[in-house]
Amino acid sequence: MQETIAVALITASSTISGVALTVFVSLRITSRQLKMQAIMAENGYHEQRTSWLREVRRETYIKFISELDGVNRKLQDTWLLPAPEVSDELATIRPLLLRLREVANLVRLEGPPEIGSAALEASTNTLQHFMALQRLATEAKVADRTESLAEFSQDDWDTQGSDLISHHAHFINCAQQALGGNLPVWMN
Repeated sequence: MQETIAVALITASSTISGVALTVFVSLRITSRQLKMQAIMAENGYHEQRTSWLREVRRETYIKFISELDGVNRKLQDTWLLPAPEVSDELATIRPLLLRLREVANLVRLEGPPEIGSAALEASTNTLQHFMALQRLATEAKVADRTESLAEFSQDDWDTQGSDLISHHAHFINCAQQALGGNLPVWMN
């Protein structure tokens, strides 16, 4: 009988040991799986956040380019107006300049700093262009000239136009770099 009890005790203890070992291994495997899932979830979160940030920046940059193009078109058209009509047209451009500065500040907020600087430079250049038109309109009025400002001051027209183009191109280059080069967003 003692042999039976000994065999039963050995069988029971080996069963309990087997169960304990199985539980230990299962817990360890589950723990590793949970850690890997947490790492994968964190990586997924970072990828989603990066993608979201890129899209927000892209939309902000597009908004700025659209505002910049709109103001620049109006300024270029103003050069071709007869000098006496320029002041009235400039009054309609002033609110567009304010809006451009607001969107430039949004670009600066979204970053990175290089693109914020490029937006600030482009909007400042556009404001300087506007002020040059105001100055020339006043000069044309004092001189009692009626031709377009482009005819009145061809050199200023050329200089201002090339400055606008240069700042526009610089902003676009900075935007492309900020978004990961000139590849479509889905390829970055």
